[in-house]
Order: sequence, then structure tokens, then C-alpha cells
Amino acid sequence: MGAALCHLVPLKPYSLIEWKYDISYIARGKDDCVGSGAFGQVRPCVELSSRADRCVKSIVKETWWTRPAVVQEIELLEMVSGNHPNIVEYYECFEEINVIHLVLEYCSKGNLSNVILSKRFKEGGETLTAKISYQIAGALQFLRDLQIVHRDVKPGSQAISMATHRVAEKWTITDCFSWQSRIMPSNLVFAEDEVVKLTDFGCACLADDAVQDLTDIKGTPIFFSPEIHQLPRGRGYSFPADMWALGICIYMMLCKGAHPFMKEGGALRTRDHHTGVFDVDWFTSWSARDALQWALMPHPGQRIQPNELMEHKWPHASMMVM
Repeated sequence: MGAALCHLVPLKPYSLIEWKYDISYIARGKDDCVGSGAFGQVRPCVELSSRADRCVKSIVKETWWTRPAVVQEIELLEMVSGNHPNIVEYYECFEEINVIHLVLEYCSKGNLSNVILSKRFKEGGETLTAKISYQIAGALQFLRDLQIVHRDVKPGSQAISMATHRVAEKWTITDCFSWQSRIMPSNLVFAEDEVVKLTDFGCACLADDAVQDLTDIKGTPIFFSPEIHQLPRGRGYSFPADMWALGICIYMMLCKGAHPFMKEGGALRTRDHHTGVFDVDWFTSWSARDALQWALMPHPGQRIQPNELMEHKWPHASMMVM
């Protein structure tokens, strides 16, 4: 199994959050939600001392394992927060009887799904896709250096016509793909124009760089790599699974939200998925096609790594003109 986090994060009592933050989002409307993650919803708030905008991710402790899972997410956030420009910042956490609140950076420019569907993206889609891909690859390389697998890189449901929800604990891969038309939150958000941030570490974990030892199914099914689909018979998965998910995101950005391996009805084209066979729009450049082909390489050992994608001529050239 993957490496484990062993210490407990001290959680402040809930009453303190009301002294430090204006969390009166209910007064502004219960639908004032800017996103959702592995366990809870994310809503805007204001830090009273600085008047800075923040977000509160509220996680309901529905079962006995929810708190340990949230504690692990907090520990991972503490490892990465403030250390990379393309990873969302974490500030602190508070706990009440049934809910844990995480205070996070407020990203006001929407999520990747919104950007894909925007007029500005349609006018300069491939160049913007390259810039975004470069930044996400940088975040994934940073996580890999820390032995962290994110396991849930995705743009959001608005960019996909048929999507599946987060996998349940005991579902098979077939079950996951048969549950259609659900809301799929985005884990790629924008704090500034063209500056993307990776968020939601609710599915993330530590892993051993030497072996592919992760066998538990976590994340969002339509972004699962072939090695995850081979479970429980396969030998597991690790860091390359995040690059496969990024490859799916790149394809969706290049092809107006389409998924490379899904039929019109929402079912997976299994043979194409396992062999890496897909089509792209005719106007996609050859350098973009090449980067995409390496990101969606079926064998994890042949799949491009984050630092290699950053050095690839397609995203690298776009960053040089920023």
C-alpha cells in the first residue's frame, strides 16, 4: 500500500471561525456555492482582520471514516500550501460536532469548465490550452517530488455532456460508467486570468515512487487511466495516472469539451481506451497532437511525465511568449 501520514492535525473549535471570518453566506443565499469537492461544498467568506476574500470548504462527518480522511487532506494541504503558484493555498481549519471547515484561497475567475466554454477560449483555444497544460504539469511535478498522487484531476461537468460522479467505495469500474448525468465539480480553478490552480486533495495520497502500489479506486471514473481499469487484476497504479487525467483535460480543451474515449450515450469505448486510439479536430497542430498522444499513452511506463510535458515544444513555446 502507499505511504501513510501518521500525525494528527489539531483542529480549532468551530466557535473561533466566527471571530475570524464573516461566514454569513447563508444570509446571502444558500446557493452561494463556488464549488464542491470530495466531501463537501465550498463557499466564499471574508477574513475580518484583513478583509481578504477566502473560501470555506465545509465537510459533513457522515461516517466514522470521514474525519480521518479529512485529516489526511489537511496534512497534504499543509505540505503543499504556499509552495507552488498553481496549487491552491490552505490557511486553517475549524471543527464542530458534525462538520469540519477548511479555509482556503478564494479563486474568483471560475473553473476550467467555465473557461473551456467561454468566448475567449474559443478564439485562442490551443494557445490557452498549452499555457494551462504547462501550469497543471508544473503542479503535478511538484506533487510528484513530494510523493503525492492527486487522483482527481478534472475540469468540471459543464464541459462534458455525459459525466459520472465520484466513485463509491465498493463499485466496479462498470458501475462507475453506468451512473450517468451527475454533477462533476472542477478541481482546476482560476485565481487570475490564465493562472490555473489545482485544488481539492480529498482523494490525494502519498505513494512510493519505486512501485505502483495503489489499488483502492478513488477519483472520477471518466478520468481513470487504463491501469486503474485493470484493477483488481492489475498491479496497481501511481503517479502516471495523474498524467492520464491531464491528457483527458487537454483533449477536452482542444475539442470543445468532448471526451476522447466516450460514446455519444456516455459509455466507454473500452478497446480505444486501453489502446490509446482517439481522434482530434483537423485544425489541431501536430505538436499538440504529439503531446496529447504521449499523455494518453496506455502503458504507464511509456506515458509522458510532468516535467517532460513542460519541456515539450508545444506548451513550452506558449510559455515563452507570455
